[in-house]
Amino acid sequence: MATTEQKFDLIDAIKGPNLTEDDCYSIICDLNEDAHSATWEMWEEADKLADSDNEDDWDAAEELRYEASNIQAIEFRESFQLLDPETQQSILWYEKHSPSCSMIEEFKGWWGEDDN
Repeated sequence: MATTEQKFDLIDAIKGPNLTEDDCYSIICDLNEDAHSATWEMWEEADKLADSDNEDDWDAAEELRYEASNIQAIEFRESFQLLDPETQQSILWYEKHSPSCSMIEEFKGWWGEDDN
């Protein structure tokens, strides 16, 4: 006999998402673009340091890129949490039921390492 959780999983799989994969992809691209814009100055500074002739600047550039990437992921996650629940559920439906779709690979990459 199926557990309650298995029954809900089956209902979820049958019901499907409210948005198409393309719609979800467009939404997460917008979220990532906004997150990237929020960290733009850090990325610019890292690029300047990387173009320097000073090797110490190269190390600083890598550290700054790492920091910018982490902050960008945090911005992405926070923006995702502000989406309406149905939109979040649609995106997460693809993660659960179609994990190999390219949208989900990018979503996971943009989500980054969650410290929580």
